[in-house]
Parts: sequence; C-alpha cells; structure tokens
Amino acid sequence: MNAREALERLSKGHLRFLGRATTSRPAPEREGLPHEHHPFAAVLGCSDARVTPEILFDQPLGELFVVRNAGHVVRNAELASLEFATSVLGVPLVVVLGHTQCAAVGLALERNPGHLPAHLQLLARSIRLGLGENPRDPNEAVRAHVRATLEALRNASEVLGGRVRSGELVLKGAVYDVSTGALEWLR
Repeated sequence: MNAREALERLSKGHLRFLGRATTSRPAPEREGLPHEHHPFAAVLGCSDARVTPEILFDQPLGELFVVRNAGHVVRNAELASLEFATSVLGVPLVVVLGHTQCAAVGLALERNPGHLPAHLQLLARSIRLGLGENPRDPNEAVRAHVRATLEALRNASEVLGGRVRSGELVLKGAVYDVSTGALEWLR
C-alpha cells in the first residue's frame, strides 16, 4: 500500500465513522457524544497499532483519556497529560498498559543502549530498575517496565503522587498479550 492508498483508506474510514458512507445520520459511535468529555479512566500505553485501549477495553469514544508513545515512556508531556486528566477532568484511575512483543522494549534490551535514541534510553533505564543490568526475557522486561512506570508516576509528579496518597487516584498496571488477547493485571 502506498501513501495515497493509505490516505484514501483513512478518509473512507472516517466517512464511515461519521455515518456518511451509507446514511446522513451520525454513526452509532458518535450518537450522543457530548461536547465535553468526562472520561472515567486514563491509560498510558504504547503506540503499537495492535494495542488500542478503546478497543481492548471495549469503551466508546469519550470514556478513556489515552496517552501513547513507543514503549509508554514517561517524560514531561506524559506527566502533564496525566496530571490534566486527573486534576482537571477528575479521572480516578490511571492504567499503565504494556504489551507483549513490544518492539520498543526489544530495542531497549539490545546490548548497547548508549547508541539508542534518548527515548529508548529512558525505556532501558526503566527495565534495568526492575530486572538488573542484563534482562533477557522481553515479556518480563515489559512487566518490569510497567511497574517502574507506575513508580515513576507516583514519584515524578507531586500532583499524581499526592492524589494517590489522598485516595483520590489509583494507579494500576496491566500487560496485554497480543497473541492471545488476554490482559494480565499486575499487583
């Protein structure tokens, strides 16, 4: 598929989403969608196209506040987005969603992380915090990274950490298995 075909596919999909492909009324996904959103949960996850939180959790538009990047690395933009979700929108739950077969984790596990871009260096550091210097199992590395990310959210943001301590916010980790579709909630 070339870029023109990809753009055409996206455009046709958007028309179906709007309900314009076969009818003039909005698609069911958009019916009743409020002008404001009041999501009940936030999800920090990977950008992997196989791991779309709204689909995995079977939630309609407007219910989840989703922040995504390769390997769900936490930097200022991600912290600010989650602070917005929790303090402005009142979201009581933040889920850190990792997944098996994560290419970003695989790259971070390579022997020379010093040669990786800064984004993957953050990911490698997070994995090493949970597994030591020489982690081998990519799926265990994903779990370690989810746990380290939860800890980073608690400690790197006074807003998030304070809301957790006051009981206004729960942070929860999960790993999605792209092969089976199963979700493992971490303790």
